[in-house]
Amino acid sequence: MMAPNNGSVVSNLSSPSHHTRRRHPHNSLLSHLQDFTWEKALFVALNALVLSMLYVIITYRRDYTLRKAQAFHLQSEINVPTFQHEIAERYRAETRKNCQIIYVLGVEGATHHGFAPILEYLANNQVDPATGIPYDIVMSSRALKFGVFGWYKAHGMRLGFNAETPPLEDPELVQRVIADICPNDGRKHVIVEDNSFPCGQEDDRRSYRVHRQHDWLRMSPEEIADSESGNNQPTNLNAFYKAYSPYADVKFLVLHRPYLEVIASHAEWDTGPVVHSNIIRGFMIILRRFLDSHMIDPKTGRKLWHLICVEKHFAKFYNFDDVAVAQARKNMLHEVASFLDWPVKECPNCFDSWHESTKDHAATLGPENLQILDEHMKSIEGTWPPNPSLGVPTSTVITSETLVGAAISTPV
Repeated sequence: MMAPNNGSVVSNLSSPSHHTRRRHPHNSLLSHLQDFTWEKALFVALNALVLSMLYVIITYRRDYTLRKAQAFHLQSEINVPTFQHEIAERYRAETRKNCQIIYVLGVEGATHHGFAPILEYLANNQVDPATGIPYDIVMSSRALKFGVFGWYKAHGMRLGFNAETPPLEDPELVQRVIADICPNDGRKHVIVEDNSFPCGQEDDRRSYRVHRQHDWLRMSPEEIADSESGNNQPTNLNAFYKAYSPYADVKFLVLHRPYLEVIASHAEWDTGPVVHSNIIRGFMIILRRFLDSHMIDPKTGRKLWHLICVEKHFAKFYNFDDVAVAQARKNMLHEVASFLDWPVKECPNCFDSWHESTKDHAATLGPENLQILDEHMKSIEGTWPPNPSLGVPTSTVITSETLVGAAISTPV
């Protein structure tokens, strides 16, 4: 057996390849540290700084989002109704600037049909001074009739109401009607409505929410005025004004005509003039109550209604004095235009279609009814007309010499 070669063993243990395979870990770390320059150190520091900043930003955004969500939730519980109300008020105010609803108010027989063309002529003369654009005039809007009276069903379907007619004050109904009658197109819109009180017959084909009631034939004026049906036919004026006045400048032109002429206009209705007179007196009380509770527009502080005594435009009222008649009609048109805040106050052709009634009212009512109708007329004094100081007794004859002074002293 040969002895091991000790020199060979020493040689192998001291070879470089052996030291490379067996290098101690501390030697490797020292080698890396020797290779680590200041550029690498700066790079690492910058990375650490960026990561730290990202962490701070993400944390802040998370906390901010949570705080915002909590604040929004709290705001929703407390102030969102107020915020929505403010937005709604701004929308209503903008709509109200260019939307005017005029209700020609009066009982049956107060010459609605005679007055409507006069108002239409005057309205068609109006031009917006700010834009030079003529007013958009709608006499008897289908959409408004559906909204206020509930007729006809076809009008409701066009507005998107295919089922039952909504209540008068339904917010969705009101907003759709307003959008239809007063589109935001840069024009001023004027819508005129003139259904009388009451309106229509018991079997009227028009789909009123409340029709004329048979029970009224047996009721006193006060009972009719206190009844639910009476206060909702053809519409409820209080609900109408409350629903539409936020979106439109709602004004009332109140027609007054001598009592016996009013009754004679529909003397054959309601079984005859006496019963018809009872019903008319009931609605005079209803109208008077509404007008007394709605004297001033709360948004503008101006008058909400204007009384028009139609007999003051009859030629016979001035003993057929042409100058007095012309001046009286001119004054009336100026007063109406001023009340409605219309820029054009003169209208030479407004009375072109006016025809005075030639009916013999005493003969129409019948001599057997005149005494009781005269008692009815006296019983309504102080109730109708709503402001007697604005009227002039029908027995008074005014000439051209006295008319100017009377017009000046008469409030608008």
